[in-house]
Amino acid sequence: MVVTALALDPRTPSTLYVGTDSGVFKSTDEGRTWHASSLDSDATALVIDPHDPATLYAGTRAGLYKSTDGGGSWRGVNSGLPTLLLPRFGGSAPLYPHINALAVDPRTPTTLYAGVSEGRSIFKSTDGGESWRDINNGLDGAGSGCCPLIIDPQTPIILYTGTENGGVFQSVDGGETWHPINDGLIGLHVTALEADPLTPTTLYTCVAHTSTSSSCSIFKSADSGGTWRPLNVGNSRFNLAALIVDPRNPRTMYAGTRTGVFKSTDGGGRWVASNTGLANFDISVIVDSKKPTTLYGLSDRGLFKSTNGGRTWRILDVDQAGQFLSALAIDPQTPTTLYLGTAATFDEAGRGVFKSTDGGQSWRAVTAGLTNLSLSVSVMTIDPRTPTTVYAASYRRLGQVPESDAGLLKSTDGGETWRSTRIGSGDLYIAALVIDPQIPTTLYAAVRAGPPFKSTDGVFKSVNGGETWLAVNTGLPPNNGLPQVYLSSLAIDPHRPTNVYAGSLSGPGTGGGVYKSTDGGISWSAVGTGLLGGVEALAIDPRTPTIIYAGTTRGGVFKSTDSGRTWRAINEGLANLRVTVLVIDPNDPFTIYASTEGNGVFVLRQ
Repeated sequence: MVVTALALDPRTPSTLYVGTDSGVFKSTDEGRTWHASSLDSDATALVIDPHDPATLYAGTRAGLYKSTDGGGSWRGVNSGLPTLLLPRFGGSAPLYPHINALAVDPRTPTTLYAGVSEGRSIFKSTDGGESWRDINNGLDGAGSGCCPLIIDPQTPIILYTGTENGGVFQSVDGGETWHPINDGLIGLHVTALEADPLTPTTLYTCVAHTSTSSSCSIFKSADSGGTWRPLNVGNSRFNLAALIVDPRNPRTMYAGTRTGVFKSTDGGGRWVASNTGLANFDISVIVDSKKPTTLYGLSDRGLFKSTNGGRTWRILDVDQAGQFLSALAIDPQTPTTLYLGTAATFDEAGRGVFKSTDGGQSWRAVTAGLTNLSLSVSVMTIDPRTPTTVYAASYRRLGQVPESDAGLLKSTDGGETWRSTRIGSGDLYIAALVIDPQIPTTLYAAVRAGPPFKSTDGVFKSVNGGETWLAVNTGLPPNNGLPQVYLSSLAIDPHRPTNVYAGSLSGPGTGGGVYKSTDGGISWSAVGTGLLGGVEALAIDPRTPTIIYAGTTRGGVFKSTDSGRTWRAINEGLANLRVTVLVIDPNDPFTIYASTEGNGVFVLRQ
């Protein structure tokens, strides 16, 4: 589940509540076990009455709820809140707004404040949530949404809120009027706001440079927001989304970011990563072929590097590459040379391809010949014999670029210049790209198309270094009468390259499987018994290619010792059974790395 809110009982700290996308859950044993409350709405904000901890409030995407029995039962308390024009789910019940921030007066807990995501609105209740009125005087032009919302614990009529594009606002009259306090801030999109609990005139805020920027800064004010100064030494600058100050030692602070947790022990002067044991990342792993203890991990949270076989990781600074990193390739002959592909997000275009020649310490854009930097790169592959030949599969997202600009990008000079070729027709996504290790001008691409699906979706082959492509799909769905194949991975036998394997997320049996060709893609057949779930990743033992590994969507990792005819699960110690990437140590094929969805990287040493 996605956890979006957390509240701690102030009198019984072993009792916690979390808001998730599936409702509110409660634990009475410090989080070791949880049980669901009766509120199953998507909860995004939680506060507890400090005088009566059995009373709590939950802000959801459809209004505000209150419980007076510790979460046992809930009722809506939305009187005075605006309703949207459209009824919920086609019914007659009104649709209340998304409550994304809540604050309770520590001295008079019947006074509450609620921040609404739509229309930069703040509402106030003085009767325990039974009725509400808007208090927005001065917030015009601050952008959509007010979050977070904090109250001065010593002087509760003083409040602060962060806005989407208006910066930080202060009220000194219980929210009746607001004024901006932004002197010194660079950027006005506030992602987090916190006050020193012992000295509430000291404030901290996380501010993004723009509402679509991935680069954020932490600022500090010692005069109630009158002036701000930056605190950025050592932190990640990636989507700083949460701040907390130690209530007993305010010089100790923590910042939550896309790349993990950072800690400061000098009031924000310097930050260090504090992530030991924190593994909730979805990371694609690449191994240095000459130094197998050197690993690179690519995540939507950034690029990581380990020099001790994955025991510890550190973030690499690739801020200039933008918000989303989508593909990584390492030169097999000179592993200090890496290539990084970027992708477009819903609010930010891609930025092309980047190159490092010093093991990821520094990067530069290599975009000559790329007519559309907003293209997204799905996969990158390097010619094993001539590593100056690099391929990058590109696709368009949300119609950002013309269809004719998407396809396969190729460079023959180490990324300095690029040109594009087309694979198939229509709006295509290349999910996997492999090169024949013996004849590198032969390539295979696993292609997915947007609807309507075509019979030519599936595997394409090129025998001239990607200049032209031919669909090779005989035996693949839907050509054999089965539903549309949805290929996710490819693997090629290093000893007998005419043996090619394709992993599918849909197809025979349980909704996925493995297809095999023994004639270079001319024909395919489903292989394997014992697999569970769709196949997201494939890896072949480089020394004994009859040994194959498959990472699946719900069954973990499977191993075949007979070229894919039969499979068995090898999941002991694997905490997440959705495996997205499999990598075999090139120098030790008994060492396998598995990347899971949300639980980090696992290693198997057989």
